[in-house]
Amino acid sequence: MFGQLVRHLSQQLRRALGKAIADADHRLDVEELGVREFIRFSAEHRDLYQIVSESQFIDPELFRWYYERLARGYSRGLRQAMDAGEVVENDPETVSYCLMGASHFLGIRWVAWEKREPPEHVIQATVDFIRRALAPDPEPGSEP
Repeated sequence: MFGQLVRHLSQQLRRALGKAIADADHRLDVEELGVREFIRFSAEHRDLYQIVSESQFIDPELFRWYYERLARGYSRGLRQAMDAGEVVENDPETVSYCLMGASHFLGIRWVAWEKREPPEHVIQATVDFIRRALAPDPEPGSEP
């Protein structure tokens, strides 16, 4: 029963993220919409953090599956964006986990601990950080 709950939450989260980013034309916009949707979803499903965290001890394979499942799709999207020149070339799996970690801890700090969504300036600071981290390198000879 617990495993079904974790899988259900995973599916709901991935579906919500997919819907939120569906109309984005550029990967940097996908990232912003994804952060905002993850926070919104987490606030709506406040038990998400506790349930997924507890799965680490109840069913470690399920815990790993939850994050690997998210990272797989994330990595595919990042690879496509890298190939299209929309974001800097890097290891997509590593970047996926870094970005998932940023959103995850933003949610812990505000949604889990404060029981509310972060203020807009906090979300915007996160989005600005991600945009700068992923921005493609300027072409040689062009202005930075």
